[in-house]
Amino acid sequence: MTTKKETVISIGDSISYKYEDKNYGRAEFVVCPVFKRGIMRECYIYPMQQPEYFEKYFKIDLSGRKTRVISLSSHPPFEADPRVWMMFWCKEHKCFSFELYVADNTARLEIDYHFGDTLCLDFKGRSKYG
Repeated sequence: MTTKKETVISIGDSISYKYEDKNYGRAEFVVCPVFKRGIMRECYIYPMQQPEYFEKYFKIDLSGRKTRVISLSSHPPFEADPRVWMMFWCKEHKCFSFELYVADNTARLEIDYHFGDTLCLDFKGRSKYG
């Protein structure tokens, strides 16, 4: 995974994707939350099965935050939450990572922050701007 180009994103940013691709199937993400002494220091997101992102990955800027929790969700009208289907040890980041399928019929992954310590990965539809 290290041959890809890193793109730093901030809280409030989002990653657009196609829910399904006829050649690659359903979109997936690998998430690597790196914790040190109970605080998330880094979080990496690798798009999978998405041709537009074959050459890059995302690092969330968590500077100045004491993040202890990561949550995954989608909101109405989307009925199913994203589905984690595999957890594994990431040798590169030395952390437990997980791979997930995106929620049904969603179009973007929005990075948010709640409750003073929770990094939220919210799967949503298209924005009203496109």
